[in-house]
Amino acid sequence: MNSAWAKVLNDVRKIRKRLGCSHSAALFRGHNDSSWPLLPSLHRRVEGLRVEENLYYGFLMRGSRHLNRLNSSWMILTEMQHHGIPTRLLDWTEVFAVALYFALYPKHDKPCIWVMNPFRLTAASVGERIVFTLGLDEIPDYQQAHLQQRQWPYDLPVAIEAPWVHDRLQAQKGWFTVHGNDPRPIDESCKKYVQKVELPTEAIPGALEFLD
Repeated sequence: MNSAWAKVLNDVRKIRKRLGCSHSAALFRGHNDSSWPLLPSLHRRVEGLRVEENLYYGFLMRGSRHLNRLNSSWMILTEMQHHGIPTRLLDWTEVFAVALYFALYPKHDKPCIWVMNPFRLTAASVGERIVFTLGLDEIPDYQQAHLQQRQWPYDLPVAIEAPWVHDRLQAQKGWFTVHGNDPRPIDESCKKYVQKVELPTEAIPGALEFLD
């Protein structure tokens, strides 16, 4: 095995242990450029939060005939994310290789993998080591909390697990984090629960072989 790639894998193991998820679920996210912050697409836009309501209701109006199977505003939001519309969701995966793929393709500059403990992340906001499962756990309704009453109770991001209703989400073994009232990237607001592993140039051949 490529020694540089072996070091990356060893670093991931060490980080999982440090984050408290060496024997429990860790979530991963791949970035083509390690300088990119952990920030949802809605928050990366200058006018993002101001147009959030327009994006949501516009999607409802134009795509309503395709949304009959979706039974909550949260599921509609995941569908928006799936179609590339800016949301306050950030994509994660439970599979390391999926994150690695997104770090390397279609092209990369300074790729990296983010590792997160979703249970500790959510506990920082709600005081309980959980991940919200849509349809099972009680979580404030997105439409009411963010668009109507504007009283979302959590400042920091929380992790959610959504039913894999479309093929892409299932293929990517996707999870999400939901940004709260604090606009900072997760790597600033929740430093204790995430850590980055950079992929040096000499590790790329081993990483590509790993994916093959």
